[in-house]
Amino acid sequence: MKNLNVQWLFLALCIASSSALAYAQTNAAEKRCGWISNPTPGNWSLHDADGEWVLSAQGSGGVGGLDDLPDFTVGEWVVSNGTSYGHGCACMDMVTANGVALSIANITQIPLVRCKDDPKLKPIIE
Repeated sequence: MKNLNVQWLFLALCIASSSALAYAQTNAAEKRCGWISNPTPGNWSLHDADGEWVLSAQGSGGVGGLDDLPDFTVGEWVVSNGTSYGHGCACMDMVTANGVALSIANITQIPLVRCKDDPKLKPIIE
């Protein structure tokens, strides 16, 4: 009986490992570039060629890695609300699933002209 339990445990571990590997492979980080928008407190989005990726919504927290956002206001940043809210241009590694951003990393602010000149990006409207 003990040997049978070990076999079941081994089988369960193999299945769990395979599932975790499949999840990691299908949810690999992709480099995404586009308009980074912070129109109001707690609201952050990335608008790229595939659409809008909500990074945080006021009162609901945010995706993993959001705390690593650089201070965009010290670079090329367009203020559209108050003294610091607005938009810029950025690239980041993003993990997504089913059209939802799950986490971000390696966030880099890039010149506004890169987003302005990208024909795949819609103009940002705030």
